[in-house]
Amino acid sequence: MEFKIPPPHREYTRNKLLFLLYFSENEPTPSILYDNLCQQMRKITNEKFTVISDQKFNLAFQLFKVDLPCRSLSICIKQHNGYYCCSNCLQHGKTVGGTCVYYSLDEKQPTCSRRDYIDAATEAERNQNQISVFGAHGNSPLLSLFFNAQVNCPLDYMHLCSESAIGNQKIIVFFLLFISLPLILTFGTDAIISHFMLYFVAIRVMHLYENIEDVINVKPLLDKYREDISVVYQDEKLNLYSLHAHEYLVEQVLSHGASFAHGCFGDESFLGTLKRSRTQNRRIPYQIFKSYLLRDWELNEEHTKATVNSIFIDEKIFDRSFVNLNVHHDHYNDFQLLYKIQFKEAMNENFSLYCRFQRGIVKFSSLLYSRIGSQLTNIISFKNTSCPVKKHKCFAIIIWYFHYESTNYAFIKLLICTDNVIRTTRTDELGNIAPSFIDRFYSVIDMNTSDLSIINVKHILHQCVIIPFYDLHLFSEVLCNYEHD
Repeated sequence: MEFKIPPPHREYTRNKLLFLLYFSENEPTPSILYDNLCQQMRKITNEKFTVISDQKFNLAFQLFKVDLPCRSLSICIKQHNGYYCCSNCLQHGKTVGGTCVYYSLDEKQPTCSRRDYIDAATEAERNQNQISVFGAHGNSPLLSLFFNAQVNCPLDYMHLCSESAIGNQKIIVFFLLFISLPLILTFGTDAIISHFMLYFVAIRVMHLYENIEDVINVKPLLDKYREDISVVYQDEKLNLYSLHAHEYLVEQVLSHGASFAHGCFGDESFLGTLKRSRTQNRRIPYQIFKSYLLRDWELNEEHTKATVNSIFIDEKIFDRSFVNLNVHHDHYNDFQLLYKIQFKEAMNENFSLYCRFQRGIVKFSSLLYSRIGSQLTNIISFKNTSCPVKKHKCFAIIIWYFHYESTNYAFIKLLICTDNVIRTTRTDELGNIAPSFIDRFYSVIDMNTSDLSIINVKHILHQCVIIPFYDLHLFSEVLCNYEHD
C-alpha cells in the first residue's frame, strides 16, 4: 500500500521534519550538508519496511525541492545567472551587452541525460572543482538518492512563476491565477493580451488540472509564449534562465502532479517558524532545535489524528456567535416565507441559524458571520442542473446556514449567470485552444439581479473570487487554497 500525507497536511509545520541545521558565517558545501543525511536516508529507503508508531511503512524518496539558489548549491551546478546553469540541457547561454547570461530559443542544444550529468560532475570532481564541466562543479551526495537529477530535483514554480520583491508569495500567486488576466484584458494592448493569455492558461492549468490531457495540451501555449516574448516586448534581455526553465514545467507536472502540490510555500512557512524560534543571539541552533522539539511534543499531545474523511468529506454547520444583527434583520422575514414554501411548515421558536459550514478542512462562512472581514469565503459555486446557461453550476452569496430534519441547508442569494464569454483578438490555432480553458476558469455574472433560494449544503462546490469586469463581474472558483507562506 502506498501512503502519502495529502496536501495541505504535509505542508503544515507540525508535519515537517527537521533533519539538519547549519549555522556559520561561511556558506556550506553539499558534503557538509548532505553526506551523513544521505547515508541515513539510503539506509531507511533500502529497508524492507520501517516501523513508526507500531505501523509498518515502506519509505521511498520522491523529490528534493528548494528554490533556485539553494538548488544550485545542493546539486553542484552553476547559479541561475551563469553559463551552463540548466541541469536539463547543455545550452551554453550568451551575454548581451553585460555580464548577465541569457538563454534564447534560437540557441538549441541537446538535453542533458543522467549519464551526461554524472560524467560532468565526476570530471569536475577530478579537477578538484577548479573548472566547471558543462555547469557542474562537483559531485553532490544527493546524486546517490536521485535516479535522475532532472526528475528528482524539480524547479520550484513558486519562485519561478511568481517571484516578487513585494508582498508575500501567496498574494502574488493569487494575483497571477485570478486577477492578472482580467486586468490585462481591461488595460492591455491586443498584442500583450494575446501573448499573456498563453502564459496565464498554461500556468493555471498546471497549478491544478482537471485532466492530465489538459497539461499536455497547454505545452504549445507555453512554448509560444517563450518564443514570442522578445518580439512582443522588444527586449532580448527577457530570455533569462527563469524563462528558459519554463520549458520543463510540463514534464515536471506530468512526473509529480499539479504544481501546487510540490511548490515551496509550506517550506518557506516552516523556515519562518524556525526563525521565530530564535529569542537571543547566543546558541542559536540550540534555541531552534529546542523550540522545534518542544513544539513537536506539544502538537502531538494536542492534535487528534487526521483521517481521509476528516480531510475531505466530513461536514458540519457551526458557530452561532459573532452574528451580524443587521443581516439577520434584513433577511429574516424573507427567509421565513421561503422556508414555509419549501418545507410546507412554519419555523418553531427554537430555530437556530449558523454562521459557518465546514467540509473536510475547507471552511465556508456567510453574511451572518460578523467576523468575515475582507474574506470571500461566503461566495460559492454550487451544483445546479437547472443552470440557465447549461453549465450545471451556478453562483451564490451565502446568507446563513440552518438544520432541518437531519440535513444541513444554506439560505443563499442566487446570482444570475449570463452566456457572455471572454475572448481576445488572437485567431490562430493557439487562440482557439485557450478560450475553452478560460471559459472553464471564469463565469460572467450579472450581480444587479438575484433571487433568494435554499440549497442543500452537499451541493456546494467551491469558494469563489469576484473580479469586476466592465459593467459585469467575473466569478472564478478557488479549487485549491492550500498553499501558504
